[in-house]
Amino acid sequence: MKKMKLQLLLLAVVIITIFFHAENIYSADSVNKDTIIQSVDIDADNDKNPEFKVCLYNTRSDVKYIVQNPYITKHKYMTSKIYKLIQYKNGKETGYVNLTLNSLRDNNNWMFFVNYYSSQDNIKLKYDIKTFTQQSNLNILTFPNQKGKYVLKKEKASSKVTLSNKVTYLEGTKRYVKFGETISAKGLGATVCEIYKYKADNVLTKSKDGFNSQITLNSIARREIRGYWILSLNPMVDWNHKTAFNTMIKMDFESDTLFFSDGVYRENMYNYVPRSSSIRTYFKNPAGLQVRACKWVLDKGSLFKTVGVYTIYVFADSIGSKGYIPTQPMSEWLKSDYNIGYNFYDTRFNSDTMTSLLYIYNDYPDKYVLEKLTKYINFYKNYYKTRQYKVGKAIFVPDYMDISGKNKINPASLNHFIAETEVMFLYYNLTGDKESHKIALEMLNSIKLTSSKWIRPNGDLWYRVTPQGVFKTDDYPLVTYNDLVFFKHIIKTVEGKIPAEIEKMYQSKEKWAKNHGFL
Repeated sequence: MKKMKLQLLLLAVVIITIFFHAENIYSADSVNKDTIIQSVDIDADNDKNPEFKVCLYNTRSDVKYIVQNPYITKHKYMTSKIYKLIQYKNGKETGYVNLTLNSLRDNNNWMFFVNYYSSQDNIKLKYDIKTFTQQSNLNILTFPNQKGKYVLKKEKASSKVTLSNKVTYLEGTKRYVKFGETISAKGLGATVCEIYKYKADNVLTKSKDGFNSQITLNSIARREIRGYWILSLNPMVDWNHKTAFNTMIKMDFESDTLFFSDGVYRENMYNYVPRSSSIRTYFKNPAGLQVRACKWVLDKGSLFKTVGVYTIYVFADSIGSKGYIPTQPMSEWLKSDYNIGYNFYDTRFNSDTMTSLLYIYNDYPDKYVLEKLTKYINFYKNYYKTRQYKVGKAIFVPDYMDISGKNKINPASLNHFIAETEVMFLYYNLTGDKESHKIALEMLNSIKLTSSKWIRPNGDLWYRVTPQGVFKTDDYPLVTYNDLVFFKHIIKTVEGKIPAEIEKMYQSKEKWAKNHGFL
């Protein structure tokens, strides 16, 4: 075996020492001893005493790995490195391992992802997370569901314990680790994948010099095993802060959200294809609500800072050549009624992402993110001008568009249109762009002009208005209500005054929601 080269890579302030040899081949020896194939030392203060070490091991003598040069993407607040290892068994290519390291610029937080695929069953791969520190106490934090409510359970770690494959936090002396749940996935196309439960052994050992977690991944033929973990020198969550705790619970347990190396995935819609009739499927989510959720609790734990920065860039990166983030699966309803196919434009999903990026921009101002936002704004300006239809003197735009632009016109939903208007106000407030302000005021005026028509006789609001001017369809119980809460705040911030028509719509919806037990 050739001697591995040592490369020192400067990641902003963080020095990450990577041991690898491009195009080198690594295999276990004849007695099947584990052989290291990738090693990452994390030395936050560059004192040659790493805080963490991540090692990847081959366990088979008949399996070899070729390590390729890493793919590196540098942003202002995060550097991403992807290490790809090609797997061979008996000389035949059988799979790959992708190890993704996202390093935050603050030199205190790191987010790792592992993607392991093999065409063969039962090829074990091991990785270690070694933590170096003088440990007096090491606590294991889990979150059992008791009577429908997730509660915090904290236990002292013994010298050796096997952790369950569930979201788990470790708290040591200035060392903090979060394990996400490891799953196996089978891709169906258009970012949709079947998600299966997976048994991943995670053996935690503790000593006076630190602690070590060894996770064994056993391949399942033609499925990709996906896992992630977060490392930090600071506490992950302020467990005594109610909003921080609830945000963590929502993110980790209640939102049907999965964090993968290429983005945030959510459970598939009932009418999206491809999908499975018997297995839960997920698709890459165009709506970046996790960014906004982290924004409100950025100072309440390193978890929110790490996930916040990671999601800023995965969503900004997703703004494609057309100027928007596509929903890649196909909606059978949209295809049938409006001839809208794969990779369509959804105004609500995109507005959620843009408002989230605009909200957090003051905390993490990055020219790259602003350029991506501007690209979307320019797309939306053209969409607004070329796709609009009139209801009296009010102007609305459809909720959805096919990637070709050649689809039947469809209705405008109130919650979509409010969210779109928020984006234009927030972009104007950030940049001073006068055209965005003009469009935002025009959109606000359209809601004001039709405010009495949105309010139903029972006090609730209609959900949508058709191009023919028909207000119809039951509204969600609280979605539009919550939108109006944010809408009022944004209008007050930017314009200084909330229009009476908007206040009347809000009060009517609030009264209806209270009378029906939703508030």
